[in-house]
Amino acid sequence: MEASTAEQWLQWTIRGSLLLAYSRWLYRLWSPRAITASPSRLDCWLWGFAFGLFAVHICLSFHWVHNWRHTDAWLQTATETEAVVGIRRGDGIWANYAMIAIWAFDLVRLCSATRQHRPTSHAVDWSIGLFFGFMFFNATVVFGPSFYQYLFVPAMMMAAYCWHGGKSRQIQSFADS
Repeated sequence: MEASTAEQWLQWTIRGSLLLAYSRWLYRLWSPRAITASPSRLDCWLWGFAFGLFAVHICLSFHWVHNWRHTDAWLQTATETEAVVGIRRGDGIWANYAMIAIWAFDLVRLCSATRQHRPTSHAVDWSIGLFFGFMFFNATVVFGPSFYQYLFVPAMMMAAYCWHGGKSRQIQSFADS
């Protein structure tokens, strides 16, 4: 496959994954009963499609960029890390492996809660959210293209607005009951 086509696939699978994951978080923050209610089917679908695109991105990356070799992935991670932070270490690749494993676990956990109509653990939701936030921040703002840095502040403002709006509706629905 042509290099530019492969690069386009790599860029758009990760962008799509990030967009769907962010949409799921905004949807969850905006929901008036996000903490007390079971996750919705839309919540599960958004998270599942985001995971699927992330998995496709990893497979395409290993196929087109790393020739299915962990060593190549580690070396490229080390080179990118050195260019950004000045330390030549490729250990960040293990964080990516952990992310896909945690995401798979979380998808099963979320869909199971949806089927059983039960809320998910608030502590687990926050822990996974913080880990993913750290990973997405590093992948986009620190290591991503420079224009992602300009998207970060509006994205955080939108998340804060949705969180505040969701909290306001929670208080209103609690007062109405």
